[in-house]
Amino acid sequence: MVPVCIFVLSNCIRNVFASEYKSGNPAILDDGKYDAISESLQKAFETQQFKVITRIPHSFKHGGDIDFLAYKDNFLFIAECKKFLHPTNIYEQRTIFDGLKKARNQLDLILEAL
Repeated sequence: MVPVCIFVLSNCIRNVFASEYKSGNPAILDDGKYDAISESLQKAFETQQFKVITRIPHSFKHGGDIDFLAYKDNFLFIAECKKFLHPTNIYEQRTIFDGLKKARNQLDLILEAL
C-alpha cells in the first residue's frame, strides 16, 4: 500500500518507463526506426504543403543525420529531435540540458554545412 499523497506526487508512470529503460528492456528501447517527434512534425508541415524529408544522412565533418527538414516558398525549417522523459530531479534536468546543447551543436554543424 502507498499513501495517496505519495502516489500523486511520485509520477509513477514516468518512473516505470525510466526504470525499464535503464534495465535495458527491449520493448521500451528505441529501435532507431520510429521517431514520434519527426513523424508529428512531418504530418503538421505536410498539411501546410511543405516538402518534407526526415533522417537525412550527411558526411560533413563528423557525419550524422538531419532529423527533420521542411521547405516551402524559400523557407527552410530544420529540426533536431531529441527524446527525453519528464525530469524528476536536478540530475535529469542536467541530462536534458546536455541533450539540448548537443542538439544546438548539431544544428550549428548543419548550418555550417549549408
